[in-house]
Amino acid sequence: MGGGLDEWLEIHGFVEYRRALEEHDIRFIDLPLLTEEDLKELGLPIGPRRRFLAAIKTMSADLQVAQASRFGGPASKQPEIRHLTLMFVDLVGSTQLSDELDIETYRDLVHEYQTICSNAVRRHHGHLAQFQGDGVIAYFGYPSAEEDDAERAVLTGLEICTVISHLSAPGREPIKVRIGIATGDIVIDLREGHNALALGEAPNLASRIQAVTQPGTVAVSDDTKALLGANFECEMNGDYEFKGFSDPVRIWTVRDASVPELRFESRRRGKTTPIVGREGELLLMESRWHSTLRNSSQFIALCGEAGIGKSRLAEELSARIPREDRLKLSFQCLPNHGGSAFHPVIAAVNHAARITRTDDTDERLRKLRRLLSAWTDKSDTAFPVFARLLSIPLSPEPEHQEVPPEQLKEQFQDVMVGILRELATKKPLLILFEDLHWVDPSTEDLIDLFIEVLRDTPVLIICTFRPSYQPRWQGLARVTSLTISRLEDRHSRQIVHSMNEQQSIPPELEAQIIAKTDGVPLFLEEMTRMIHQRLDAAHTRATFGNALALPETLKDLLRARIDNLATPHDFVSVCAAIGRSIIPAMLPAVTGKSAETIKRLLDHLTEAQILTRRPVGDGTSYHFRHALIQEAAYELMLPSRARKLHQRIAETIVNDFPDLAARMPEQLAHHYSLSNMPENARDAWREAAEHAARQFATEETINHLRAALAENAKVGDVAARDVQELAIRRLLNVALNTHAFGSQEIRENRDRLHQLLDKTSASVQDKFLAKVVQYGTQLMLGEIDNGLKICREMQEIAGLTSDPTMAAISAHSMGMTRFMSASFDDAISCFDEALRLREYIAPDDIFAFYAADIRPVDIAMKAWAVVCRSGEHPELEGLLAAVGEEPHDFSHCYALSILAATHQVAGDVEAVMDLCAKAQEISDKRKFQYWSAWNAILHGWAIARSGDPSAGISELSRGIEDYLATGSTQMTLYARTLLADAWRAAGDFETGLATIEAVREDPLSRSIRYQSVLTESVEAALIAAKSSYK
Repeated sequence: MGGGLDEWLEIHGFVEYRRALEEHDIRFIDLPLLTEEDLKELGLPIGPRRRFLAAIKTMSADLQVAQASRFGGPASKQPEIRHLTLMFVDLVGSTQLSDELDIETYRDLVHEYQTICSNAVRRHHGHLAQFQGDGVIAYFGYPSAEEDDAERAVLTGLEICTVISHLSAPGREPIKVRIGIATGDIVIDLREGHNALALGEAPNLASRIQAVTQPGTVAVSDDTKALLGANFECEMNGDYEFKGFSDPVRIWTVRDASVPELRFESRRRGKTTPIVGREGELLLMESRWHSTLRNSSQFIALCGEAGIGKSRLAEELSARIPREDRLKLSFQCLPNHGGSAFHPVIAAVNHAARITRTDDTDERLRKLRRLLSAWTDKSDTAFPVFARLLSIPLSPEPEHQEVPPEQLKEQFQDVMVGILRELATKKPLLILFEDLHWVDPSTEDLIDLFIEVLRDTPVLIICTFRPSYQPRWQGLARVTSLTISRLEDRHSRQIVHSMNEQQSIPPELEAQIIAKTDGVPLFLEEMTRMIHQRLDAAHTRATFGNALALPETLKDLLRARIDNLATPHDFVSVCAAIGRSIIPAMLPAVTGKSAETIKRLLDHLTEAQILTRRPVGDGTSYHFRHALIQEAAYELMLPSRARKLHQRIAETIVNDFPDLAARMPEQLAHHYSLSNMPENARDAWREAAEHAARQFATEETINHLRAALAENAKVGDVAARDVQELAIRRLLNVALNTHAFGSQEIRENRDRLHQLLDKTSASVQDKFLAKVVQYGTQLMLGEIDNGLKICREMQEIAGLTSDPTMAAISAHSMGMTRFMSASFDDAISCFDEALRLREYIAPDDIFAFYAADIRPVDIAMKAWAVVCRSGEHPELEGLLAAVGEEPHDFSHCYALSILAATHQVAGDVEAVMDLCAKAQEISDKRKFQYWSAWNAILHGWAIARSGDPSAGISELSRGIEDYLATGSTQMTLYARTLLADAWRAAGDFETGLATIEAVREDPLSRSIRYQSVLTESVEAALIAAKSSYK
């Protein structure tokens, strides 16, 4: 029962009536609907009844007092975004009826029709929004969301169609209705003096759907259909073009709905994923079943949050026990039925007997008798008890007279215990009670009785529930309590991979799915399934963002958690806006509430399993238990309110938490972005990037710079925008070269950077940087002649200054160009000159133009040039000593990778494997895609030459594929030459020679020639080996 009702009862002195309200499933939001007759039925005497009604009349004011004293402010009437299912009912032929019937008869008919509709809506816990002439509009999901809003809306529609079919005007055919139902995000407008008004696409769609559906039927939108369980029988009508809707709308007619045995089974979507990470729990559950077989009843309490896999574990245990070795009974508790006595048992009996809502009394009695005859030899005794429980009228014979409720309850309990004992003599029993957090008190008493009296009966009872429920029997003998934890990332990854049948999810997106779903299997499956539906072939980052939106199939579940809180929505939304982690000291300035009130609110959210509390230094921080709960709370706000809130949060960080802004500048940038302050956001993202770069967090640096560019693009002043873009792209050029050397994004950034430098450059340094950027593109593409021309231009610009940095980078670039064209003597001279100048330069001066420190790189490049020129074997220890102390990871990995190539040319397999291992360790840590591919090529060659050519060829081929994916070309001819040598090691000389032929025919071979000697050597070895083999 919600905390809001408890507090209200306590404030007004009505705590003693809590049990009565609970038994009738009356919640906080239902109080304004109660009448004096309702209170009389609840057992309130005249005095308390009058006081209760008076308190209800002043409920709005009382709510403000209660919240002001406990939560520091009144309830908000701000518009909210809700995920709502709307039902639109229209009376067919109402105009003709009004013309043909006298006015009083027509009025009475409409009133009866409206009564039928309103009763059905209230019976299924909907909200009757308004009567519009002969139309009826109802909301499901307001004022409080539940997990089955869409299903209850459809059940309401089916009931209305059935009951209305018996209503007619005198001398006429029964009247009919058309019902349209749609689901979506809407805005609830709560203006003073008006009913809650739903604004958005879904209300219009529901109206359009009912207009085209057949009389006497219920039709639903595709979004509503996706939320229905397998127990709903739906038929596709087709795709309709509606005015005002850009895309065709798919409409389904709901023909019928059966009572599902279990919610889990009816809500299963798509292929069942494997159970992972749960073997320990399953082994324990199986051991309890084996104890049951020794005539010792056992009880398992499975506790866990929504979606964690409690039902799946119970299902898996059942599947592991052969059907011929057990009998199974399942009882499902449901939301909104906590006050309906024995509801899970009634639903289970109706399902087992196959009783449907359209069966008449005789058919229902016949089916019930047949079921009880199969269950027990004492069916004559059980029959009237079950008939009364199911509210099936019995004949007016003396033995069928009505009995008082308490007596009926005792009779039913005795009969149920007898049936279970009788069934257990045939086969051991497996009994499942699902979702006890929604259990009614009578069913709860029944479970207590089973535990007490079925001690020596072969029965295993499994009860599942969420952490909010506290079972009375926990800790007793023969009761095993299991709390189901979240999955580890590796197990989450297995589930995602098991769902990748038609299309694999990109690794970047997969990592975000796993992070966002926090190891909850249901969330993981729904998010993955939704992404497969939304993700197109482009895999753009914009698509990623869209794909990771909150799945429609989870919105009702998550928002129900929020609606059942006593804490005001406003406060939960503020916490969600601040972020996954919440600093309590920030909240008073943002909300205007006192620190004492803030603590009380946060503690309440912690008790409600929305937040967790963690010690931080001398204080405490709070964190949302789940990222999707945070998202659901955030999405309640209108965009305009969210922008203002983020601006207030950003101002609070700047003014009151400068240490946080300095330590975590990306948080400030995030709030500026969402408050639509692009210049502030741009500068904050750039600062966050520089902060990440100082910590060698290259991937974060790149992401922050991308965000800075996106915000800068929103700035109106073009000249100022270009200046800032130039500064950001300079930083991005270095970061991308470090992380994804050779990628398409590097080329795009270099092209744009070159445009900006040409457009805005004024200094010699800017002109030189423009040439460095241009040269990098030419080198990646293997355009050596163009690269040589640019190197000379770089030397010319460097000659205009006395800056050794530009001269050193010019010499390095010329050395790289000469190396590529196999002018090894010239290359060695250039590297020597670069190394000489490097002695006068600080590393940071190099990094202003280039991603790596040229000192370790040129030491390695010179060694490679020497061995290519003369075949001299490099002295590994000396070279490692020269580059081994390099602190800059990218420069160090670069040098080690070049040294690996140097020793490959020298034929030192062991040295190649050692150097590749050292370089790969850095690449794995820093995610250097380019060097990972480079080292896979060299390592694959070494493996092939070490006696495992098959594995070597596989790794080498994968390395070439990954290398080409970076967009670079300068190593491809060399890599294919190594592949040909690996084919030689495998004894496949024809494939090896064909690979060499492809190298020779490649247009790149006219400009990139450093591998030519090696290519000729491998070709000669292949020819010789082929001849020898023959």
